Amino acid sequence: MRKLIAISFACLLTSVGCSQGFKVNSAVLSSEGVKANRAPPVAQSTPAPTATPASSDPGLNICSQLDFAGITWPAGFVATQRRAMALSLNITGSFEGGGWSNLANNFDGQGFSLGLNQQNLGQGTLQPILNTVLEQNRPLAEMLFTATNLRSLSSMLTAWSRSAAVMRVTASAINQPLFSEESAISPLDEGFPKIVSALGARENASVAWAVESVYQSDRMTFKPDWKKSLQSFAAAAPFRSVQVKAANGMFTRASAYFTSFKFHELRSIILMYDFVVQNGGFTSAQAALMRQWDSENSGASETARLLKLLEIRVLSVRAQYRGDVNARKKAIINGVGTVHGSARNLPSQYCYRSKEQVIIQP
Repeated sequence: MRKLIAISFACLLTSVGCSQGFKVNSAVLSSEGVKANRAPPVAQSTPAPTATPASSDPGLNICSQLDFAGITWPAGFVATQRRAMALSLNITGSFEGGGWSNLANNFDGQGFSLGLNQQNLGQGTLQPILNTVLEQNRPLAEMLFTATNLRSLSSMLTAWSRSAAVMRVTASAINQPLFSEESAISPLDEGFPKIVSALGARENASVAWAVESVYQSDRMTFKPDWKKSLQSFAAAAPFRSVQVKAANGMFTRASAYFTSFKFHELRSIILMYDFVVQNGGFTSAQAALMRQWDSENSGASETARLLKLLEIRVLSVRAQYRGDVNARKKAIINGVGTVHGSARNLPSQYCYRSKEQVIIQP
């Protein structure tokens, strides 16, 4: 979906790290006073993605819709973690409807959004990624952008960086409690705060630059040269690696949930990642309910436990979003299901075994 909420973008992209490093994937209705993301496409029918063998990185041993060739994985990641994260990015990414080079325009006043996680200029989540890749791969940028456009982009980023310490993309640590004490931790939840901070001056300047520089006269249609350059840049291995690093904060948090709830199967870490991305994770009260149920049902299968956790978590979700949350979570749990109008068989599409036993270190 479109963007990270203002209160959480630094958690995902900076070395500060937060417990709420999640990507908001559904809208709080604009009528409620929130500058919203796209609403979940509950009624929209979309074709199932086509996944092909990941021959570019055979060590992953999956079928992948995403190209992982040349990806630099987070330091210390073992093969099991790389494979689980690659599957999580593929599956949750397929629900979100994006890819490495997904590019969205200024329809919600955020300048533009770019990449798998749809970071954008308006919330200040895209500038640190662009800064990082440009600093480390200037020749690549010079090859993909015209000299004039690259000077323009660099000037915007320089102005943005001067107004505060330069943020660089790092893997987020979990520096706050894993389970939130708040009852509403996602815009999909009942009672989630309806106030989102106004854009800062430097973000406003970045948005204004985008409107004047990358769009045609209607201020919504990308100029062909900018569109081609931005998408090619995002698809390049260095940019994809930075996107993986940005997503690692969410995967790290998902891994901590996987361990805390004492799950053991591959589908469970994929599900935890989807919970982090779509729902922000879990509250302390939800965790307590799950532990109580576990103590009363010690012989329950992992399927039963996953379904119970979903039942507990979805109680906090607003009624209009529960169908979407249930559909995608049950598709991961059961391996099959209909999500956004498309019949899915996830193990078949991505070449994995749902109940495969895995060890994931948070």
